[in-house]
Amino acid sequence: MAALPLANWMMSVGIIIMACAWVMLVISDYLERKEPWARRYTFRHTPGALRYAQLYFVFAVSIFWTTDLAYGFKDMKTKLPILALPLILSGFNPVSERWLRRLWMAFIASLVFAVTVCLMVYCDAYNAWAVPLGFRHREVSNFRDISIFISHIRFSLLLVMGLVVLVYLNPRTWKQRLLHVLIGAYFLFFLWVIESVTAFAIIAVVAGVWMIWQTAKTTRLALKLALIALAVIVVAGTSWWVVDAYREYYSHESLTVDQLDTHTPYGEPYEHYPEHGQIENGQYTMIYLAWGEMAAAWKQRSEIPFEGQDRQGHSVKGTLIRYLTSKGLRKDRDGVNALTEQDIRNVENGIASAVLMKHKGIRRRLDRILFEYESFRTGQNPNGHSVFQRIEFWKAGSGIISNHFWWGVGIGDVKRIFAAQYEAMNSPLDEVHRLRAHNQWMTVWITSGLTGFLIFVMAWFTLFRRCAHARTMLFTAFFIIVSLSFITEDTLESQAGVSFFSFIGSLILFLPKRP
Repeated sequence: MAALPLANWMMSVGIIIMACAWVMLVISDYLERKEPWARRYTFRHTPGALRYAQLYFVFAVSIFWTTDLAYGFKDMKTKLPILALPLILSGFNPVSERWLRRLWMAFIASLVFAVTVCLMVYCDAYNAWAVPLGFRHREVSNFRDISIFISHIRFSLLLVMGLVVLVYLNPRTWKQRLLHVLIGAYFLFFLWVIESVTAFAIIAVVAGVWMIWQTAKTTRLALKLALIALAVIVVAGTSWWVVDAYREYYSHESLTVDQLDTHTPYGEPYEHYPEHGQIENGQYTMIYLAWGEMAAAWKQRSEIPFEGQDRQGHSVKGTLIRYLTSKGLRKDRDGVNALTEQDIRNVENGIASAVLMKHKGIRRRLDRILFEYESFRTGQNPNGHSVFQRIEFWKAGSGIISNHFWWGVGIGDVKRIFAAQYEAMNSPLDEVHRLRAHNQWMTVWITSGLTGFLIFVMAWFTLFRRCAHARTMLFTAFFIIVSLSFITEDTLESQAGVSFFSFIGSLILFLPKRP
């Protein structure tokens, strides 16, 4: 439990310890001739463990038609907890509610520790505190780099699960409730700092389902009306906030091309491309471009070449043009010289808009998404744009599925076939950005074909029908978190994601005492 937010090697050690304990339990029961020991330590013991086994074998069976066996066996090893942990935990004796609460609190305590350290990294990297805390040596090019233990995406999922657990534990005293509220606010603050839109979207869905659950369960009319009113207020408020951000981003003055200046004060001709249509903080981006003056002035202000890349991997000149536009400056010598030293550092760090430094958290992330949409709409290169890169990922994945519809490419060839597909479709993505599908549902189909995909979906969704403990709000929330993460991430392609998926699910399903 403590290892999940902290380190892959700790997860491995925990699994090995549990596996050894399981083997000792099997031997002990066999020697004592407890009945029915053979049935207890097989997947027949519970339908839920069998469903998890089916999920693993959907991937494993595809090793028979893969060409890269070395990578295939490596991937099977990474996914082995999907097979092992349900078998192990379903074979253990159920534990008391008291011990389950202790396990969950260990999980919460570990999350609190991890969040605290990550925020210390943030404070040192961005000089938020006057006293250095010893993390200045770490390379932090964006807010998400402060997640130093595991991927910020997997960490976000764990924090969402932690919020669910805080509600599930249902503290009895007001002091415990206050503590849970403070810890929950702490987790939400961190998710806000790293701008995790996915996490907040999942929280919204889980909260909506919880409200429906409570509304259907309660017989008190006043409580029903209160929950419905709260849901309406939250949906309306969020919608208004998004629309307001959209309007602010796209608000701009009308442009009269004939009235634009033609030369800089130093005589270089301006280039104007109003037909490009891109807007930055209410200003047209592709007007008042003086490339020579910009390049010369930038060379005097920064050691990073004008034709080079910023620390986010984007073109420096593209970032500089956006930043100057956002400040209402022209893209010439005077514009670059008007930037402060902090502005120069922002451009070097890949911060492409001064507005991003004004807005914080999710609002800043929303501004970035709007810019990515604007770039996508105007046909620009999607490199480095995390949201709209996924369109290229999904295009490549769809092409692979159409070519390997029935049986997929096998567990060892997914990476290779994606590289070939990007070349075949002449993708605008740079090699470093040519990643896999970032969609677990699609990855399953690519790996094992339509047959494997259908088996995977049916095994996952029938957990509700076959397992009594799956029909609790705790597992329902876990199910929603995992299923939604499958849409935007390859959750089961990393050890942290696999451990979360297999261990937390098995803990909820197999360890509680049966009623």
